[in-house]
Amino acid sequence: MRVVVCGTGYGASYLQALWNHPSGLRLAGILARGSGRSQALARQWGVPLWRSPDEIPQGAVDAACVAVGWPAGRELALAFLRRGVPVLAEHPMEPGDVEEALAAAREHGTVFHLNSHYADLETVQPFLAACAAARQRSRPLFVSAMSNPRALYSCVDLLARALGTLQPFEIRSIVPGGTLPPLVPLQGTAAGIPLLLQCHRLVSAVDDGSAAWTSHHVVIGFAEGHLILGDNVGPVIWVGAPPPVHQLGPAVLAAPAWSQLPPSPPPSFGEHFYGVRERANRLALARWADQVRTGRAVPEQAPEHLLEVSRAWRAILDLLGPFETVTGVL
Repeated sequence: MRVVVCGTGYGASYLQALWNHPSGLRLAGILARGSGRSQALARQWGVPLWRSPDEIPQGAVDAACVAVGWPAGRELALAFLRRGVPVLAEHPMEPGDVEEALAAAREHGTVFHLNSHYADLETVQPFLAACAAARQRSRPLFVSAMSNPRALYSCVDLLARALGTLQPFEIRSIVPGGTLPPLVPLQGTAAGIPLLLQCHRLVSAVDDGSAAWTSHHVVIGFAEGHLILGDNVGPVIWVGAPPPVHQLGPAVLAAPAWSQLPPSPPPSFGEHFYGVRERANRLALARWADQVRTGRAVPEQAPEHLLEVSRAWRAILDLLGPFETVTGVL
């Protein structure tokens, strides 16, 4: 399947992820505005550089990976979908745009996927697996999460996957009227479970992620203990609930109070950025290609999942108010 990658900012990560992809995906070209960087990447990968979908020769591509910020990314995604070309787009995406993209995919008999990325990291997958196993035994008692504006969409997606759904979802600010603090606490329910969400309002002047205290810190509590995701790099920790005093025999006292899942060395920052994250994009590409070829639905790409994540993200943003721009690292 021949893929055009749109955008050479974050889009450059897809160029590497497509290299020798096991699903048979191959880079067919790059669509960008023609900067020196874009020209250099096209030369490096030995593919054409196009500046608009209209420049792409008929039949030259089978699919499009759109890693361009909205609203330009929205227009590119819709242009390809309306031609019957499947699209894998980068997050975030407004609810109305998700609805329009899904409608275009249905109308033209093709596939639209939205890559929220972080829930696919192998450093996050043990958290989701452990949460699914714990949910088989008992219903979660509470959810606590902390994020930042840049990571908020993917954090909401992660919560939806961890809980199976966000519905019923409700969120409200618990800050008295007046000026909002740098870290805004919000309270509500996700999947009917009590939710506390804290998100800071500080963003960096350059969108490089430097103004971030945390991005994907999540705690989900159960009667038997609570599960902690430190951040998207890990660790994943299970902390058992304290046993009743009358059960404090030798075996209980000797048992570990917490455990790391999995009990393995943490990745370096280099491995995280150039290994773990690339493999997550390769996974997203593989799922997308499989649905294009077989028609098999992907639960995390179901229309109801994509829409509830986008709508919850928008509701949270509306409560946070305008962001405060800062210079340098916090």
